[in-house]
Amino acid sequence: MQIERTPAPSESARAFFAFHLKRHREEKGWSQPALGAKIHISGSLVSGIELCTRLPTFKVCQNLDEVFGLIQYFEALYPRVIEETGLPAGFPEFIDAEAEAGMIKLYENFVITGLFQTEEYARAVLRAGSSSPRSWKASSPRGWSGRRS
Repeated sequence: MQIERTPAPSESARAFFAFHLKRHREEKGWSQPALGAKIHISGSLVSGIELCTRLPTFKVCQNLDEVFGLIQYFEALYPRVIEETGLPAGFPEFIDAEAEAGMIKLYENFVITGLFQTEEYARAVLRAGSSSPRSWKASSPRGWSGRRS
C-alpha cells in the first residue's frame, strides 16, 4: 500500500495551499475529521485538499481562515488555486449549486443555446465570430474542427 503525500509547496499554488493547510491543522493537533467538523466538510474532503486531489471552495477557504484565526490567508490563495485549474473563478461553487438545483433558468442575450440550436444556426454563429469565415474547415456535418486551413 502506497502512502500519498502532500506535494512540495513550491510545485504550485495548490500545493502551497495544501502544505499550509496541513501545517496549520497539525499545529492545532487536529485530525482531518476534526478539522472537517469545525468547518462543516468531511474529513475525506480535508484529506483530498491536502493531497491536491480535491479543490477547496471559497466558503471552505473563509472557514479555514476563521478556524485558524488568520486574516484572508486561505481566502487570498483561492483565486490562484482556481486559476491553475483553468476554470473561471466561482466555477466550483456553480457546479455545487447546479447539482442541488431543481430548475435551471438560462438567459442568453445574443445566442440561442442547447436544444433550440440547429446546425445552420451554429454555423452562422461560428461564421459571424470568425475573422475570416472561409478560414474555418468543416470536419463533419455536425460541427467545426477548429483547425485553420
